[in-house]
Amino acid sequence: MLHLTCANRLDALVAPLAVRVARAQAEDPLAPVTVVVPNRSVAQFLRFRLAERLGVAANLRFDFLERFLREAVTSADPGVRVLERSALQALLWSRLRNAAFVARPGLEPVRAWLEAAGAAADPDLRALELARLLASLFEAYARARRPMLRAWDRHVTLAGTPWAEAEAWQRTLYRALFDADGAAQLNGSPAATATDQLDLFGTPARWMLLPDALATAPTLRLPPALHVFGLSYVAPAFAETFARLAAHTELAVYALNPCLEFWEDLDTGLGAQRELAARRATWARRDSRPDPAARESEDPFTLDRAGDTPALRLWGRPGREFVRLLNDLTACDFATAFVDPTADGDTLLRRVQQDILFRAPERPPLPPAAPGPIDAVLHGSTRSDATKADDSITFVACPGVRREVEIVADLIWQLVTEAPTEGPSRLRFHQIAVMVTEADREAYLTHVEAIFRARHDLPFNLIDRRLAGQSRVVEAVERLLDLPGSDFAYPALVDLVTHPAVARGDPDSWRGWLDALHIVRGAERADLADTFVDRDVYHWDQALRRLTLGAFLTGARSDDDRPFRDAGDAWLPHELPPDDVDSVGRLVGLVRALIEDARAYAAAHLTLTDWATALQRLVTTYVVADAVHDEAALARCLQAFEQLAAADLEGARVPFSVARALAREATERLDAGRGQHQADGVVVSSL
Repeated sequence: MLHLTCANRLDALVAPLAVRVARAQAEDPLAPVTVVVPNRSVAQFLRFRLAERLGVAANLRFDFLERFLREAVTSADPGVRVLERSALQALLWSRLRNAAFVARPGLEPVRAWLEAAGAAADPDLRALELARLLASLFEAYARARRPMLRAWDRHVTLAGTPWAEAEAWQRTLYRALFDADGAAQLNGSPAATATDQLDLFGTPARWMLLPDALATAPTLRLPPALHVFGLSYVAPAFAETFARLAAHTELAVYALNPCLEFWEDLDTGLGAQRELAARRATWARRDSRPDPAARESEDPFTLDRAGDTPALRLWGRPGREFVRLLNDLTACDFATAFVDPTADGDTLLRRVQQDILFRAPERPPLPPAAPGPIDAVLHGSTRSDATKADDSITFVACPGVRREVEIVADLIWQLVTEAPTEGPSRLRFHQIAVMVTEADREAYLTHVEAIFRARHDLPFNLIDRRLAGQSRVVEAVERLLDLPGSDFAYPALVDLVTHPAVARGDPDSWRGWLDALHIVRGAERADLADTFVDRDVYHWDQALRRLTLGAFLTGARSDDDRPFRDAGDAWLPHELPPDDVDSVGRLVGLVRALIEDARAYAAAHLTLTDWATALQRLVTTYVVADAVHDEAALARCLQAFEQLAAADLEGARVPFSVARALAREATERLDAGRGQHQADGVVVSSL
């Protein structure tokens, strides 16, 4: 059975969840309670809130929706394997690099794009770029456009529109990759091959995208009760899966819904607010919901009409479509936990939230307000009660990111120091959040980390910083992966050699020696054959030879600038004190090993399974973790490389550049996983 609860605030959804959790734990204290959440931060939020209400938050199993559904499918049907994006990307790449496949009729636009860059681009990486975009697109189609994919078995669906040509070649690619049931056709044939994974009974596994696997699986292995908390949007394919889940388990969905008009039931149960709702002439009645054809339109719920609430018009469509699907599943039988934002006070921010809640018409602009607290931060002005303005929403024009962060830091300090120390109005650092856009996350978080420490030494918690931004070990791994296929430019290689997680000696001395040897690029003289350089200078081999000769020709400095001659070659030793001989040996051995391995890796073509092992071997050979958190970061990187083996469905050999790109994608998705909401400082995270 499906139980739906809607609210416009996340914390308002905690109470109904706590009631069901308490009831379940009273019946069986040892049975875990499964809660599906959108991210790790919401899981931590729930732990705190449930502990406040229940006294203890124990035996809770938090999971993410797609991971939960994937495990439910594969545990119920061992013959089905869910196709991850990296595996789909690898399958697409192998076909895009197959000349016979790309020559098929209907793929002329694909062929033209792959050839457009000419010799200037790496064809493997260009094909991988297109494969990455197509993998994301096909996943989105499977989640949100399943009727279109089913229709592709017979015809195109956008004939006569500007998108007809794009649909035609995408359909050709999709149908070449998947059969009518949505199973991947490995090695160009629906029949499984020896490279396929086998199920428990020795039958070849069927690789499918998650929505197709959910649709074809005869049963799903589910817990007795399942709670889905705080999701503001899921793809239609997963929302429709809720009906199937509810048929086999007690499914409780706690949906975030900022607008009353997203309901389809006049009886809101909110007393005085019902009177406001009844005055709306544009109420989205259930008997006027759009037909299936209208659902495919750009604006099925008329959110773009002139005069509508601006926030809903700009950002409301995905949430409304999700709630509409949930209402269809429950026949509008749901509980409510809506809260009037102005109940605890009337501010500009709360009025905007109330307008969203009641879908109020767009308001005319307000007159300019008097200076508020932000002006004191910016201009040093003093505010009084007579000039105090409503600064619950403030826009600040800044010349750059650094100045933005400085203003935020000063404002946080002012808010906390001026707040009462006792009572309900007191303010603590952990009650403040700084949120940035996902696209600019790293730029902002880097400044936050430096400025918050320098300005007032503000305590803060970075919630979703990239692991590479928190660990020098991951930085060393990324530099190491960049070495094969490079021209061994001096800055890149010397930064790797002297990196704290790589160096086996004195990095400061090593950098001083290498700086004095005037290295530019190239491993040896042959690497500079296309330049004006016709002698053994500027490359790494000559520098390492001079260091080695300087180590052998030890003793007091001779000030003799005559070169050492050997078989017609002349080398000027880089003389060093005798105490540095061991350090020179470690430096020379490290650089030569790095160059040799980099060349071997750049020339290799291996399966993704073999690349997973090779990359792990490369990293563990050169990167060393001293601290506990660095060891954990290194282990997570090595685990990310294992995803290459999971993407190896056909055993195709790929060059290092492709394996590196896939490995970098896996490591870039790793977050530090160290911060947590409301712990011991200002929360800093992306939206």
